Amino acid sequence: MLWGLIGLGSSGLNLLDVLGYETSQPILLAVYGGGLAVGIATIAGGIMLVNYQRRGVHLLFASILVASALSGLELTTIDEVYDQMLEDGDLAQEEYDLIMDNSDIVAGIGMIFVALCGGMCGLIAAIPLMVSNNGLDKSSLFG
Repeated sequence: MLWGLIGLGSSGLNLLDVLGYETSQPILLAVYGGGLAVGIATIAGGIMLVNYQRRGVHLLFASILVASALSGLELTTIDEVYDQMLEDGDLAQEEYDLIMDNSDIVAGIGMIFVALCGGMCGLIAAIPLMVSNNGLDKSSLFG
């Protein structure tokens, strides 16, 4: 639930910040709007899990999957943000060239970390399912 609150706040602030960029605004608006939805779903899944509902784990799995996909999408669109920052004068040309020379490496490493973090979060969310006599009810989010 705390992670959902942090994600909700982070996505909300990012959503307010991205409103100033014109080039990548539709994609980033969708990413951060989806981040708000993931934060709400994470909080709801945590509440369900505290109430011993198995569907809370399912909701957390879905939230982690969507958050990982949104993070990957954000990593692929970051070049447009740097283009806008160069146009606005927030970056010098030398800084921009250095970033663009290494952007594929950074995006690749970022995707590896997104996959690792998503996998670890999934394992942590699955702990209640792996415990015998966990006390979870038989509810299911999918069916």
